[in-house]
Amino acid sequence: AVVSTQSTGWDDKGTGHVTSTYLEDRVLTLIVQAEDDGSLLLESKVQTDTAYHKQCDTLIVWSENDTTELALSFQERAGCDEIWYKICQVQGKDPQTTTITQDMENDENEER
Repeated sequence: AVVSTQSTGWDDKGTGHVTSTYLEDRVLTLIVQAEDDGSLLLESKVQTDTAYHKQCDTLIVWSENDTTELALSFQERAGCDEIWYKICQVQGKDPQTTTITQDMENDENEER
């Protein structure tokens, strides 16, 4: 998977292998290790109240905080589906019918 971050523009952090594991605090954590040297590219806890968005069958996007968006871009759909299934499990959603796990804040109401 390719890890990208956005604060002012998308920045490619590198290509690596995605795994998910439960750490000591029993929180599912996504870990991406660089394909070339095994260094840690991303460690992100899957939060129950974070909006994760699956796009185009191979992309998962979410915000870590108010200024940073993260994206995992997968080479194959199967890898994306596996991680999406685990995120949906944590949030109590059906991975087959869900593309956004939480209501995302939008400006539609303000425009009316």
